[in-house]
Amino acid sequence: MSLRQALRESFLIAPPLHAVGARVAVAFQNRKNLFTGSVTACSSQPSGRPLYCVNFDDGEVHDSIPEEELRPEGAIEAEERVSARHPADTEVACEQAHPPPNLPDEIQPGGTSHCGGDLCFPNMTLAHEPGRYRMPLFMMQPGAVALFSGCDSCHCTTGHHSRSQRRPGCEAHVSFAVQTPASVLGMSSRADDRRKLHRELLELGTTDVRHQWSDAVWVPVWHFKEAPAPRSRLDYAEQDMCVLPWERVVLYNVELGPDHPRSMLVAYDMEGGLLAQAASHARERFGFLANEWIFKLDRHNTGCGRSGCLHLDGRGEQRMEMLGIHDRRRNSHKPPDLRRPSTPVAHPKGDLDAYVVHLDYSERFGSNVVKPIFNAISTRLHALLPSATSRLAAALEHERVRERLYSSMASGVISDDLVVNNVGVSSEYQSPPHFDIADVGWTAAFSGA
Repeated sequence: MSLRQALRESFLIAPPLHAVGARVAVAFQNRKNLFTGSVTACSSQPSGRPLYCVNFDDGEVHDSIPEEELRPEGAIEAEERVSARHPADTEVACEQAHPPPNLPDEIQPGGTSHCGGDLCFPNMTLAHEPGRYRMPLFMMQPGAVALFSGCDSCHCTTGHHSRSQRRPGCEAHVSFAVQTPASVLGMSSRADDRRKLHRELLELGTTDVRHQWSDAVWVPVWHFKEAPAPRSRLDYAEQDMCVLPWERVVLYNVELGPDHPRSMLVAYDMEGGLLAQAASHARERFGFLANEWIFKLDRHNTGCGRSGCLHLDGRGEQRMEMLGIHDRRRNSHKPPDLRRPSTPVAHPKGDLDAYVVHLDYSERFGSNVVKPIFNAISTRLHALLPSATSRLAAALEHERVRERLYSSMASGVISDDLVVNNVGVSSEYQSPPHFDIADVGWTAAFSGA
């Protein structure tokens, strides 16, 4: 658990975070003074999260401490280990000078063009003043892109502004989350070959950014990789989140240092996403998602495990549609041509296939719609991470993805080089904190329209 656990829980129905007997810590005076103790009682409150009674180790007892002020004692121990491990490197990284901000004020919280839906990483905390100990937050206005390892870094988006709060003419953003599941590569998520390729892609991506993003601002963070995902959606809170105020930003692991081959955690470019023509096409083709589409995605895990809490929204409220190809083996007894006899089959033994939305709603999700957008996304990925993207393309070719596609139309809903093969397209979706534990390499979040 990291310092980010000062976050407020937004759901009244969520269970208390701290059980009776749990060891907890409270920070006072901007986290300079830390006091530990044990929870002795928890009282529910009809108007908010519970209050706790804590018996502190110094003998004092406090009986009405709000939940947001408590953190597990282990969080403090983890932070102390980080500082003790590389004290000199950490201090140098924390005190390095950064250039003046150049991110426009109007797209930041409170600005005239800010719409919400920003990208946040709850298991990272900034190791640099003035935002030290706060979570990094990226503004995902149209045209922005962020690259990160979805299986290693807990990620989520903040809430979008309500329609009544939008400025005139501001429409819902269409966003694309681009990833490669291990199953598309014919790998188990725990296999050694999957881990080897994943490490290689991360190293190549770090090298790409180091060589090509000369104007990027490198910002050190502590990465609490094993910390579980928060159990609620997160909204912007200045005391917990810090906007990175530069047009190009790279987050790196302060424990590894900026020169480590896998130190890069996130790369953000305010204008590095879809180019104008592709963005216009995406806006035109997927604008219907805002008001005319019934979402059916239902990620319904019953608890908040390692992968996170994507089930917090019920079916229909998870405002994302999955596109591209996926592993069909769990549904091998229900091939698409069973109910749709006219569906041409390319490889009867194929273990991959297109999502059925491409078949059932081809006028909105057919090849003529998604192929140009996916090819445009691939072009941008090659420009942003040339060696990492080329290596991924080679791996997909090596794993004979084309020859593993069950239906003939599946090849029409991926990019020509296979790089863009599994995409979540969303509209006004506040994604809860989660990990994509089965993905390989870099995840790319494009705010397209």
